[in-house]
Amino acid sequence: MKENVLGIRHEGVARAYSVTRMRELGPRLAINDDMNGLAVLVAFHTASALAIPFDRRVGATEEAREVIAFDIAKGDGFPFKLRDRQTGSIWNLNGVAISGPLEGERRKKIPTFTALWFAWSAFNVDSEIHGGNE
Repeated sequence: MKENVLGIRHEGVARAYSVTRMRELGPRLAINDDMNGLAVLVAFHTASALAIPFDRRVGATEEAREVIAFDIAKGDGFPFKLRDRQTGSIWNLNGVAISGPLEGERRKKIPTFTALWFAWSAFNVDSEIHGGNE
């Protein structure tokens, strides 16, 4: 199948996010996912097919990290902003909180692969396919 996917590998688990499926779900998406203990946010912009994955955990130390969930912030245009559900802080697509209680906090980007499904699945035989929703 000649389907573009965003692929993530974490501790022996592989997951593919279908670009076509994300496009079907709306012009801008914030997908909150959990992948074998890795809290994932995929921010997606349909018109540009831009998909950026971030780690959703915040906190100064590994022990104090809390998982937060994201939605698309109200407003139009590109680049769009994200709002976290726990504090209402606004985040840009660089993973930086630009206003709110978490202002200045940074999200770590998750390493990914962009590939056609047949190529991704050839190297990740047991890959899961994300359903495209939260």
